[in-house]
Amino acid sequence: MKWKRVSLSVVLVLGLWLCLQKPLYAKTSVKNYTFTVKPGSMGEYNITLTSGKMSSKPQVYYKNWQGKQKQLQSGVRCVKTSSGYKLECSLEKKTYYVKVKGTAKPTCRLKKNLDRYASKQTGKMGRGVSWKPKENSYQPYLMSGTCIRQIAYLTREEAVIYAMNLDKNLYLRVLDTSVRATALIAAAGLKETSALGRAIMSISRSKLADVAKTLVTGLGGISLVPDIKAVVLEDVVKKTKNYTTGLKITVTDTVRGGCVNSYESWDGKASSVYGKEYCRGNFSTLKKVEGWY
Repeated sequence: MKWKRVSLSVVLVLGLWLCLQKPLYAKTSVKNYTFTVKPGSMGEYNITLTSGKMSSKPQVYYKNWQGKQKQLQSGVRCVKTSSGYKLECSLEKKTYYVKVKGTAKPTCRLKKNLDRYASKQTGKMGRGVSWKPKENSYQPYLMSGTCIRQIAYLTREEAVIYAMNLDKNLYLRVLDTSVRATALIAAAGLKETSALGRAIMSISRSKLADVAKTLVTGLGGISLVPDIKAVVLEDVVKKTKNYTTGLKITVTDTVRGGCVNSYESWDGKASSVYGKEYCRGNFSTLKKVEGWY
């Protein structure tokens, strides 16, 4: 009888141990997770899914006019990141559903896109930079009849060249470093006491020539020179604080087919510049400022 009691105790202990160990061998089930995102405006967005344990790539859905969910096939790009996935999406102002499979729920965030360019130089931009939207980029500004065409960041020296209103012959003279600054100012019809005249005098001739040469090389002629008007010139002088800072130019096409350039001050020492919010585009070295000319 004693042996039976001992055996029964062993069985009970063994059974209890197996019950406690069972969760370690239980198979984790894969679940379907759905997140609802609502863009506040038409445009380019980034949807990021992080953490969790995802076993599939996330996909974006929307409801058609019949109320049925359809997968968003165009205007979406899935990028694998170190912490999950990033969806680069062209979205309208409506409700979307982000679906993904996994064994643990991830975190989903919606954020408007803003392109950023960081200078490789320490502390400042040595050359002007141009941002242009991609051809298929969603632009919410289209609803108001405008389209962003370019954002140009000019250094102080490039802002001076931009404002000089040089013709092709004067450009060739700028390339000649033997031309004195006073002669260049006179040829451009400026006064030495003007804001632009003083700016030209303060910039070394070699630096001014290098900038001009860079901007026209390989372009076969005039590149950065607008048919600048007096009212625009006054704005440029104001925004560059008498040509002591860089110049940011936003070029906008209007529904009537016209083109409007707006000017802002830009710290040429900044290490980063940006595109337009809600748009997706590319940066390149500045070669030409778009506009009405």
